[in-house]
Amino acid sequence: MFDLTIELLQNPILTGVFGVLTGALLGHRFSLSRDKRKEYNEVVVPLKSAIRKKANDPSSCSLDPALVSAVQFKISDSDYQKLTNEYRKYGEIMREAISPDDWGVPQLKVELVPQIVESLNKMDSLLKVR
Repeated sequence: MFDLTIELLQNPILTGVFGVLTGALLGHRFSLSRDKRKEYNEVVVPLKSAIRKKANDPSSCSLDPALVSAVQFKISDSDYQKLTNEYRKYGEIMREAISPDDWGVPQLKVELVPQIVESLNKMDSLLKVR
């Protein structure tokens, strides 16, 4: 039995076929992981960039809820729960922070800007670009 194994391992055709099959399986596996990474980044990068823009200019328009819901199936359930909870807190702070002035123009309360930026930074830290 041992002699048969040694003969099979010394057979150049058999070892060549084995090497090709192993290479094909590994290549396929790496290709699948690259595609998953691309799909993940296509969803996460727009949200992450919108969060960073908003953190740099808190008085600009609010975050699109569609961007937040788009990452639901791309990140873990616990991270998605944390993200939606933080988005909810962010929405409450923004509703509290924006009030109309004497002319009816919405104004951002300066004292709540640090809370807004902190909430945005927490959301940003939950999203990792791969």
